[in-house]
Amino acid sequence: MNLNNPQQLEQAKRILLIIFLALLAGQGIFLGVVSFLHSRGFQTYAAPGDVLLIVAALLTVAGPARLRPEEFGASRSGGSAAGFFLYVNRVQAISQYTDSNSRWRVYLSAVILRLAMLEAASTANIGFYLLTGDYTFLVFVTLLLVLFVIARPTSESFEENMLKNRSA
Repeated sequence: MNLNNPQQLEQAKRILLIIFLALLAGQGIFLGVVSFLHSRGFQTYAAPGDVLLIVAALLTVAGPARLRPEEFGASRSGGSAAGFFLYVNRVQAISQYTDSNSRWRVYLSAVILRLAMLEAASTANIGFYLLTGDYTFLVFVTLLLVLFVIARPTSESFEENMLKNRSA
């Protein structure tokens, strides 16, 4: 993808938006189906010793620990959860590539990693809600969906990460 071409630059931004909206819609549809099932009297199962609640809390906190670690003074060596650690490392690796195609692929993989970590935690919490009917999981899902929207790829972050220090 030639990022010097304004049409391809806009196409790249549209691709990121489509990926984000597709992932968000998938979570919304799953949540809608689960809520519908519960409204129709779906049989739930109690988790022994609230194990699922502990797992959900860990997923919720560990998945999106920091959306933008650099804003909080975090370095590459730690201080952020797996998805965001990988995101930061991938974004920092963009400067190693000179051609637009390679830079685009690295940035796209970084964005997908970050969104996938949030979606995985959200989907797990929706599944836990399906199994238990405990509304605490919906609180976690709401938090994760808000963080998911905050972490969306924006034109500013795209231009900052893709267009700075480019030589191709």
